[in-house]
Amino acid sequence: MHRAGCASALLRISDGVGGPLLFLLLLQLSSLQLKVGTTTTTTATASDTTDRWRPQRFGSDGGVIDDLDERLQDNEIVEDHRVKPSALLTHVEPFFDYAASLYMEKMVRRWAPLIWLAPDEQFLPGSVTDFLNHVTPKPRSLPSDVQQHSKVPMGPDSQSWFLVTKSEVEQLLKNTTSVLYGQNPNTTTVPVYAHVTQCGRKHFHVSYWLFFPFSQGKPICTLDMGLLGPLPLPVFNNRCFGTLKEFGSHVGDWEHMSLMFNGYDEPEEMYVSVHDAGAFYRFDRNRRKFVFNRQEVRKGFLQKPKFPEVVHLTDEGNHPVLFAAKGSHGLWTAPGKHKYVRIPRLYDDSGYGFPWKTWLKVEVLNSSKKLPIWMQYYGKWGNQRSKCHPLSKMGLQICQFTDGPTELCIMSGPKNIDLFFLQSMIDKTEPGVKINSYEIALGSKRGDNYTSMLYRIQLYGDNGWSKSLIYKCLPDNRQARSTYKSEILFNNEVTFYTKSFTALMKYQELKKLVDTFKSVPKCYLAQSDIVILEDMRYKGFTMLDRMKGLDFNHCRAILRVLGKFHGLSLSMKIDEPEKFKECISDAINEVYYKSENELWYKGYYRRAAENAEKMLEAELTEDEKPKYLNKFRKFVNHESFFGYMVGLVSPKESLAVLCHGDCWTNNFLFQYTQDGSISEVSMVDFQLARYGSPALDLVSLLYCCTSVELRKQYLPELLEEYYDSIVNVLTQTSCLNHYPDIRQKLYEEVREYNVFGLGVALDMIPIITCDSELAPDMYTEDTINMDDEPSKEPYPVMTTSNLCRQMIADLVKELVDNGCLT
Repeated sequence: MHRAGCASALLRISDGVGGPLLFLLLLQLSSLQLKVGTTTTTTATASDTTDRWRPQRFGSDGGVIDDLDERLQDNEIVEDHRVKPSALLTHVEPFFDYAASLYMEKMVRRWAPLIWLAPDEQFLPGSVTDFLNHVTPKPRSLPSDVQQHSKVPMGPDSQSWFLVTKSEVEQLLKNTTSVLYGQNPNTTTVPVYAHVTQCGRKHFHVSYWLFFPFSQGKPICTLDMGLLGPLPLPVFNNRCFGTLKEFGSHVGDWEHMSLMFNGYDEPEEMYVSVHDAGAFYRFDRNRRKFVFNRQEVRKGFLQKPKFPEVVHLTDEGNHPVLFAAKGSHGLWTAPGKHKYVRIPRLYDDSGYGFPWKTWLKVEVLNSSKKLPIWMQYYGKWGNQRSKCHPLSKMGLQICQFTDGPTELCIMSGPKNIDLFFLQSMIDKTEPGVKINSYEIALGSKRGDNYTSMLYRIQLYGDNGWSKSLIYKCLPDNRQARSTYKSEILFNNEVTFYTKSFTALMKYQELKKLVDTFKSVPKCYLAQSDIVILEDMRYKGFTMLDRMKGLDFNHCRAILRVLGKFHGLSLSMKIDEPEKFKECISDAINEVYYKSENELWYKGYYRRAAENAEKMLEAELTEDEKPKYLNKFRKFVNHESFFGYMVGLVSPKESLAVLCHGDCWTNNFLFQYTQDGSISEVSMVDFQLARYGSPALDLVSLLYCCTSVELRKQYLPELLEEYYDSIVNVLTQTSCLNHYPDIRQKLYEEVREYNVFGLGVALDMIPIITCDSELAPDMYTEDTINMDDEPSKEPYPVMTTSNLCRQMIADLVKELVDNGCLT
């Protein structure tokens, strides 16, 4: 799974509490609306954004230091930041080796759980491969003229899809040999899927995922009320005086438990997931048992599960003994009858039916192996809901058959953080520091970032110790994630931190430069969907107002830093050509302007160009339009524009370098001296890092973030500052003689790539000048109705403010007047 990691408890997803809960809540708690019978991640919402994101303080016991617990008791729906990360600290340097992989697989199998299936369990586990042979991918709404896919769709585009059984569910339930009944693990070897993330030698996290083709709902005593639907009836002395109906059943069911290994041959911690709750256990090496540490619930005061104090291992071996509830398959740590919801009273039954020795067939899934393609499926693992109560039209979703569970990859939700995770991370760099509490707050304003979400984490330890981190993760907003291809961009940034930048810094250290490049924040984690960096604001760095742009001093400071950054690439390419090729030129790939994206972004740039054209028409006089408007239209011809941009970003030797790729105001932070002069610059956000001409970074910065007046007055001087900075690095590395005509080539490439700056400006200037209230909200889970299909095409930000119109018009006129736009 491309989204998983090392966390204290690792990975948890919510397992739906089942239809019966909501069916009775309809009568008892009419104000509470929850989703039933499905596997979902749970995010509480609040109407007041300010209150929702006010910082929360957490203590060493996991409790909130402020009034959060009190508000939960009052049943106020709030955002609880006590959620666990999908990935713990990964060394920034690659650590994988064959011996470590063999050790990891050995431990994964040695500690795989023994799962006791309940007595009289009908719905047994199965393999994903077999299940996929019996289902057909289908979108939420399928027009009659659209042909169904024969293959499972992948990536964000599959989020609205379902894996629908080829036969009707009720027909399959009548046949006990159908795919829904799974396979007996005592007679057939059934796989368990162990997703592993290595965090270093003998440091890794594993989640054991169990797949069941069908999850049986809970029986409810009802009275048929005709058009009004079934009415729930109380049960007296275990007798129903109406009709028992099952609610909350669904095709497809994922369950899991997780282990954290932290340098020993025994796990340090275990997490067991059941419905919308879970339990954390610490391993006692002396007693050879897992000892209860704490539990969590994700649906507030209605849940009241109880977990035993210890989890035993098998008599022979090291396998934790767990119990799958009858029908629902929720994992419990002891046999018996388990009440997991107070109102109404919902129970799971588990016991010694027959054992599933999961270690007999463990499919280990980690980044060192080719992962099965189905792990990139983001949709529902089952049919759409059916046989719903009439009141379901109000959004309550009370159905006998609910939607299949959500995608497996949600097992690593992006905002998962706890104290154990943070402590483990700090131990890597500051051993001996004990973290007592932490605070979480938003790390950016709406409109300041478009491909990710940022959170600020403030840590507090003994003796006044504190540290601030920036936690970067994929957007909750699925539409934005799809539009901006966030997963691809995240992978690119991970490669930058784990491979390219690491190699560049090693080279700099080897050359022992006097004036070193140190303008990238320290990276604590770069993996999958998470990047954690030091918070430069904690060091006094600040971000400028994106709408005001850059003045001469700030622009000059940035160009000096870019000169150092690019100069290191040019030097390393000469001194260590093979290493440079491996870690930079072959490792960093263009993620935006590439030919396979042309169809996706064709409509995007057509709309952006139309928006810019309207602004030009409004800003230009009638006399100016023939001169400027026609040349602009020729440049943005939607049949050739994107292909032209693809050609420009293709590496052009000999000056091709590791480029930042996204040079605009918000990606540069500044530190100042007491007299207000700039002392340091920090570069952030390398999701668009590319290998190409240094001019790509220069023209993006100059034409999107400075005024036409500044460029007219200072452009030659600014380019000289950049040139001097590159030459300074090349001189220190003794590589300047390899670039005898570098000044001339740099100026030629800047002139050649001027139009690239205009192409970027079509997208970036509206973003830069957009009011925060009008910008897409990355922190909103959805901008589309769940019953609708996601948008087929991405949409640009369509700002038409006075500032935006002026900047676009000034840039077009400048490039035409300079002969760059013909």
